Amino acid sequence: MPIPSDFKKTMLEVYKQDAKQAKIGFLSNLFESREEYNVDSEKVSLDIVKSSKKLAPVVTGLGGSAVEVAKSIFEGIEVAAPVYKLKSTVDLFELLQRQPGETEWTREKINWAVKVANKIRNYKSDHTSMITRSLEKQAAELLQNGTITLTDENGKEAYKLNFQKDAKQMVTPTIKWGASGASIEKDITSLAEELVEQGFTVTTLIFGTDAWEAFMKDDNIKELVFRDKFDMGTFTNERRNNGEVYKGKISLGDFNFYLYTYNASYEEFGSKNKVRYLDRKNVLMLPDEADMDFRLVQTVYPQLGSKSRFNNLVPEEAVINKIRFYNKIWDNEETDATYLQTAARPLCLPASLDCWGVLKNVCN
Repeated sequence: MPIPSDFKKTMLEVYKQDAKQAKIGFLSNLFESREEYNVDSEKVSLDIVKSSKKLAPVVTGLGGSAVEVAKSIFEGIEVAAPVYKLKSTVDLFELLQRQPGETEWTREKINWAVKVANKIRNYKSDHTSMITRSLEKQAAELLQNGTITLTDENGKEAYKLNFQKDAKQMVTPTIKWGASGASIEKDITSLAEELVEQGFTVTTLIFGTDAWEAFMKDDNIKELVFRDKFDMGTFTNERRNNGEVYKGKISLGDFNFYLYTYNASYEEFGSKNKVRYLDRKNVLMLPDEADMDFRLVQTVYPQLGSKSRFNNLVPEEAVINKIRFYNKIWDNEETDATYLQTAARPLCLPASLDCWGVLKNVCN
């Protein structure tokens, strides 16, 4: 039975619906997407540049030979982007059951094609949201650990990249925040100074919820923001576009920081347990966005075209919130079932490895 013409969704409408429901997260939004980062090959090559602060030397006179400059220090990597591929089945026999929003006297007025199309639309939104959340987890793990570890449907490790980030940029305080003798200001400024040595001036701190609570309870921090004395900081509580909360700004040592918290969470596949993208006890330290060379690269997912009466509901390829999705619909006439498949191959890569730091496990 054909789909009524007044029900058909255009590709643009489907795109808008997915873009609204699968909004990209705060941390993955830091990774820039460009057309040249999308490659039609199995693997992607990237030169991870190590920073240098060398001065230019002078020569002895006008006729002196030019000083030869060595090539940039980098570590070249070639990696295959992970494959996310989800499938959902629309079985006509399952559609005999009452669906959400239906009543017994309205069910017969809706034809089978419309029911299938509704299911496809809903499954497509679910797939897009799941892959978008997985990309956010990629970004969160990379920024906190310098690695990306992805698991399969059974929770087993299926994909791992280790970027060998310098341990001096991933620091655990010797004395936990809140304990006697702790110095939050020193912990933060010491890491900031380490990043300055690499050529980056940090401007942003992103706190996990427990780390923020310990930060705000610290007597020295309270004294710095006490307006009648120092006026070294101002606080607010503004929720921003990608789930982050802007908390204000503060001056610590020679640095001025914008302060954020981020408490978004996800569920592991096959589990109901909620996990925070940013560990509750961690603090990320970032430079200005212009100084970050974080890239969202994507490799092609080859597939044959859709063969279904419903294939006009979903574009075979579409970019939604930076991610390139590959969609496919096909029918099984023997079982009266229709299948939707959504695939994507996004990967977060840091071309600049020394521009950010993390304070790990700062409190009990």
